[in-house]
Amino acid sequence: MRRSFPFLLAMFYIIFAIVDSCAGVIPVGKQKIDGADQNWADGGTTPNTLGVEYITNHTLFTTADAQDIAFIEVDTDGIGTLTTVGNTAIGGDVGGANYLNIINANGGTGKTLALGGDTYVKQLNFGGLGTVTIAGGKSIFYGTGTGITTSANNQGILSLLGSSTIYGPVGTSSNKLAEVKAGVTGAIDTFNNDVFATTFTMVGNGTVNVAAGKSINSAVTSSNNGQGTVNFNGTTTLGGDLGTVGGNKLAAVNFNGDVTLDHNIAATLTTIKSGSTATLSGDRTINGNLTLNNSATSILDIGANTLTLSGTGIYTQNDNSKLKVAINGASSFGNIAASGNAVVGGSSALDISVGNYIANNATFKIIDSNGGLGVNAPGTITDNSSMVDFSASTSSGNLTLTATRVNTYNGAASGNSNGSAAGVALESAGSGGATGRYGNRLRRTR
Repeated sequence: MRRSFPFLLAMFYIIFAIVDSCAGVIPVGKQKIDGADQNWADGGTTPNTLGVEYITNHTLFTTADAQDIAFIEVDTDGIGTLTTVGNTAIGGDVGGANYLNIINANGGTGKTLALGGDTYVKQLNFGGLGTVTIAGGKSIFYGTGTGITTSANNQGILSLLGSSTIYGPVGTSSNKLAEVKAGVTGAIDTFNNDVFATTFTMVGNGTVNVAAGKSINSAVTSSNNGQGTVNFNGTTTLGGDLGTVGGNKLAAVNFNGDVTLDHNIAATLTTIKSGSTATLSGDRTINGNLTLNNSATSILDIGANTLTLSGTGIYTQNDNSKLKVAINGASSFGNIAASGNAVVGGSSALDISVGNYIANNATFKIIDSNGGLGVNAPGTITDNSSMVDFSASTSSGNLTLTATRVNTYNGAASGNSNGSAAGVALESAGSGGATGRYGNRLRRTR
C-alpha cells in the first residue's frame, strides 16, 4: 500500500524522537565466568554497565583502578571468587538467593572496594591494608559462611556509610581488622555477630546496635566529642573503654542485658535498662551521667569497689531499680563518688552483701555526691547477714548506712558451754579486727 508523504514524514519524526531520547543509553551486558578464571574485560568505562554472571566456580580478577562492575549474579549457591586490587566499585547487588563464595579485597593502603548494593557472600576477606565501604541502606549477608575476615592481624578497614546491617562475624580473636567505622550521623548500624577490630570508631552522631550475646571486642572511640550512641541489646562483654575518659565522649551507652564493667566509660549518659545487671570487676570511672531505669531488673552491682562518676557526674537510681554493694569492713565497701548531684528513688532497693565482721554503729557512705535534694533512703534494704542489720540516712546528697548488730557470735553459739566459749572468742576476735584463721571463720559466719 502506498503511503502519503505527510504520513511518511510523521513516521520519520516519531523514529527520530525515539532515537534522540535513547541517546547515551548503554545496553547492560554481562561478563560470564564459565569454565576458567578471567580478568575483568571492561575496565575504565564510564558509566560501567557491565555485570558479571558466575556460571562455574572460577575467579574473576580486577587488575587496576576503575574496573567497576554493575552487579554480580551467581547461578549456583556458593560458587565464584572475586579478587580486587585497585579502587573498584560494584554498583548493584552481589548475589542474592545464591551466595557468591568469596570476595578478596586485596587492595593496599588507599585502595577501596565500594559495595553499592546488598552483598550476599559467604566470605569477605581483606588480603591487604585497603578499605571496603558499604553504601547506606545496604547490608552484608553471609548465609552459612564465615563472614568478614582478614588474612593478617590488624589489616583492613570496614567503613559503613549509612544505615547497614552486618550479619556475620567481623574478624576473629587472632586476626582482627585494623578498624571498623560506623555511626554516620543519622544512621542506624546493626552488628548481628561479634566484632574483632583493633579500633571501633563512631564517625558521627549515629547509632550502633550490638545483638544480644555479641560483643565489640575493642575500645569504642568517637571522632567528635559527645556523638555516637551504642546499644548493647542483650548480654555482652566489653573489649575496651567505651568513649575516651579525658577525650571524646560518646553521646550515650545503653545496656539492655548483663555486662561486666571491666573497662571505663565516657558518655554523656550511660543507662542500665530493664533486664540488665551491670557488675563492676574493680574500681571504675564513668565520665558522664549514670541512670538506672525504673525497673526491678535494672541493677547496678558495684561489689566492694569504687565507682567514680566524673564530669557532669549525675547518678540517678530510679524507683524499683536496685543497687548492690558489698561491705567487707570499715575500709572495704562499695561506694559511688559522684561529682554531680545524686537522685535515689524512695521505692528503689538496696542489697548488701556482708563479707566480714561489722561493728555495731559502724557507718558506710555508699553514695557521696555533690548535693541535690533527690536522695532518699531506698524503700527496700536487704542483706545476707544474721548478725547485723542496716539502716539508711541521707544528707546533702549523700547516702550513709549504719550497722546495728542484732546478734553476737556467742549468742548464736549458745546452748552448750563449748559453743558459747567459741562464740565469745569469735566476737572478741571480730571486734578486734581479726585476720587469718579467725578472720576466715568470721567471713564464713558473717
